[in-house]
Amino acid sequence: MGARPAADDAVDLLIADHVRIRALLAELVGTAGRPARPAALHELKALLAVHDAIEDVIIYPAIDELVRRADWTRELYKQMDENELLLVMLEGLDPSSPDFVHVAERFRDLVLAHIDGEEREAFPALRAAAGPLAASLTQAVIAFRTRVMA
Repeated sequence: MGARPAADDAVDLLIADHVRIRALLAELVGTAGRPARPAALHELKALLAVHDAIEDVIIYPAIDELVRRADWTRELYKQMDENELLLVMLEGLDPSSPDFVHVAERFRDLVLAHIDGEEREAFPALRAAAGPLAASLTQAVIAFRTRVMA
């Protein structure tokens, strides 16, 4: 997954993940990336495992507490569950098959919708509501990622 970019806050760290996730999703469905699909799927699975865990343990509870939008987090959790099911399906398919492409396109569309919702609503609201807690959230994300990646 490479070196982490410098970031101002927890949201920036997650958005940096989103940039890489988008690129990996493009590799997963692109016909030119057919030979690269297994590697892209492997990297995507590893990145999402850490990214989703951070959201699950740190970010979504913070949205619940600070933004007071449990409806958003319920929907985000639901989307993560749907995405995870499709990821498991992808792992069981031949990357050169039309079925793989079909499931990968659905997976891409759902993940991109999830990311867009976070970046358009949830993350800006969290950033605005966090105030002096922003530094603590950032440290929690960095510490969690460091522990998981060790």
